Amino acid sequence: MQALEKALELNPNAIDARYHLGDALAEDGRLEAAARQFWSLACDDPELKEPLSVPGLSALMRMAECQGALGCWPEAVSTVMPAVWLSVYTMGHVAYIHQRAGEHRQVAPEDPELLHGAGYNKMKLGDLEEALKDLGQALKLDPKTPDIWYDYGIVLARMKRRSEARPIFRKVLRLDASFFWAWYDLACLDALEGKPAAAFRNLNKAIDCGFRDAAYLMQDQDFQGIREDPRWEMILGRIGEPAPGAGHNGKGLLSLNLVHGIQ
Repeated sequence: MQALEKALELNPNAIDARYHLGDALAEDGRLEAAARQFWSLACDDPELKEPLSVPGLSALMRMAECQGALGCWPEAVSTVMPAVWLSVYTMGHVAYIHQRAGEHRQVAPEDPELLHGAGYNKMKLGDLEEALKDLGQALKLDPKTPDIWYDYGIVLARMKRRSEARPIFRKVLRLDASFFWAWYDLACLDALEGKPAAAFRNLNKAIDCGFRDAAYLMQDQDFQGIREDPRWEMILGRIGEPAPGAGHNGKGLLSLNLVHGIQ
């Protein structure tokens, strides 16, 4: 938190720092302050006026989550509605928040994109059992989309069903070998299971495919057990190199707000 506040003192308009400060406030339980921070990011910065940018859209959805956590579900609906046409993940947000607000009872079971979005956002809000059901149903309707398989694997991993999550991430890579978050999360599993050689091998694969988020990697507790390894500094050095241009971030629209990390 202090590092983010210091960064904003140096550059008050740094979008990433403003976004991550909202995340930090939410994680600290300061939900009203977090909602204000996300509102400022989405609406006050001239770079984020209509049409909404990627961080602006993500900020609105995070603000809606904070409002929901405070029990203000109708307000959350109002917050997220302006972005509804921009993303399947926003649609999932809308479906989930409308359900909680009591405005309708069922996510359209015949729509794999809407089920995917609903499952993704239930995962973010901690409703893992229901997220797994939505994502599983989406996969029955659409078994060839790597993003759905990826989120299904993340839910399994967060449920501590790691032996089931690993082949799911491998399935993602068979569908799209450049999907760097799948390589990244395989590395997470390896690190948590005490397999540093495999973890560094998969982290290098993620970097080969375009992963470049050093700040995220540094705060990811999944890698706590391998940070003293000399290969860790080599990984950080590689992240500082220019990205190759190829690669798949999985959910580009929400790349600032993905749910990663296995623990």
